[in-house]
Amino acid sequence: YTSTSTSSANTDQTKDVVGVPEAELSACHLLAHVLQLPPSNGFSLLLELLHHPSSSHPLHDLPADARLTADQARHFQELCTRRASTLEPLQYLVQSWDFYNLENIKLRAPILCPRPETEELVDWVVQDLRRELGRYGGEEQPPLRLLDVGCGSGVIGLSLAKEFPHAEIVGIDSSEIAVELSTENAQLVLNTEHESATPRYQALHVPASHYTNVDANTHVQLPTDAPQERYRFGFHHVIANPPYIPPSDMKSLSPDVLHHEDHNALCGGVSADGLDIVREIVARLPEWTASEPQADADADTGDGIAADIY
Repeated sequence: YTSTSTSSANTDQTKDVVGVPEAELSACHLLAHVLQLPPSNGFSLLLELLHHPSSSHPLHDLPADARLTADQARHFQELCTRRASTLEPLQYLVQSWDFYNLENIKLRAPILCPRPETEELVDWVVQDLRRELGRYGGEEQPPLRLLDVGCGSGVIGLSLAKEFPHAEIVGIDSSEIAVELSTENAQLVLNTEHESATPRYQALHVPASHYTNVDANTHVQLPTDAPQERYRFGFHHVIANPPYIPPSDMKSLSPDVLHHEDHNALCGGVSADGLDIVREIVARLPEWTASEPQADADADTGDGIAADIY
């Protein structure tokens, strides 16, 4: 494919005129998607070709006069127009992304796009769990149940499922779209479609405030023989990346976030401090992390693994 190197001055001018952050990277991501290059490094191959057109490069194996087909050119133009006109996130345009140990995970609007900071959270949890489980040496690993609050696309829980194959992970979310997407990704990553009655990963459509076995009217625990289904808790670790932005700060978000991503996954509630959802999570911790409903949140659950929240 013929490419033309762009000077840094022209690149800056393009960014200012079009208003697209990192316009060059955006174009390479979109073109890699159109050309069906490997999701893991396709955009970087194009970026290298753009800046070093004469160097040895895998894409130089193509004919020198290779061109996009009419359909490819049309598709690329449509994606670029959507990106430039509304700053639609790249993840929504290409409908997939890599995350931590997951490749080509499905994404779609308005579910929150995974951030690099979320990968840092996952890595922190992974290192902590490895230290915890390392105490058992070569012995059989104890049961490990993890709760992902606000699972979104499922990337946090599924990354942990790949790292700890013996873990049982439950994701909850108030968004039905998020639960559908995380379930699709679980089938893609873990092939959960063919798992047993106790799957390694499952997503439930329920907000944190309603994920409880306490009757909303009587405020007492539902009996074990209650007609409605009781949730199974006793989680060893609770992982949450909750919305925490105060309502007054929402308008200051960048347009690509403000106009495309789910406000309920960003705004932390109606309180001025934006911590309503965080308080709901903390309030439910004793029930979620206890072998018995009334145990303390930081109590040992009986398996030798202390309950934690991240």
